[in-house]
Amino acid sequence: MIRKRLILADKEELLLDGLERLVEDDYDVVGRAHTLKQLMDMARRRSADVMVVSDEIIGPSTLGAKRAGGPGSTLVSMAHDAGLKTKIVALTTSEDVDAAIGALTAGINGYLLKRAAPVELLPALREAELGNCWISPVIASKVIVSQAAATTAAGPHEQRVARTLSPRQRRIVTLIVSGKIAKEVAADIGISRKTVEYHKYKVMKRLGLTSTADLIRFAVRNGLDEKPQVTAE
Repeated sequence: MIRKRLILADKEELLLDGLERLVEDDYDVVGRAHTLKQLMDMARRRSADVMVVSDEIIGPSTLGAKRAGGPGSTLVSMAHDAGLKTKIVALTTSEDVDAAIGALTAGINGYLLKRAAPVELLPALREAELGNCWISPVIASKVIVSQAAATTAAGPHEQRVARTLSPRQRRIVTLIVSGKIAKEVAADIGISRKTVEYHKYKVMKRLGLTSTADLIRFAVRNGLDEKPQVTAE
């Protein structure tokens, strides 16, 4: 199998070393850049499939969509103007919803928080390779909640299902909305990961939902996005 080619970009060598160790079994790292100019020169010369780019070297205004009166071009448009087909995964400290939406609107393929678990990096890269969009779960839930808040109110069927959820199911859904993955939900409640996934599946099946994003929208529309209360089973 032909290994995909990767460029890593950040100011700090220590972070680049860590990133390279995380991907070395799956990718060929063909370059490490410390400045935006280095990154673009390297991307033109080395035909990388994906670049992982820190906001430390590009800044949030270059990462995200153009704003009125702002500095102008985005990293995505710079890559497009250079004729590059390289996918871009942003590595950022910002959990600001508007910044995330701006970056995704601009065409970023991945929005990965620096504080994220290392296991998030490879899924983000694989989704980017396919031309899809990947967001760290914590910020993904915030983006979905922000968008869902502007959608229509819950319908009668949703309201009926919401009223009949067990206390445990309500807690699981609420924790998922907060950005926790199944393993973290299980640890918080004191049950197994398989039990979390079973309850999640049951709720989604009753509603005819096919994704976690749909489940989060359902939760927001029905007021299940508030802080969970400790409830005796």
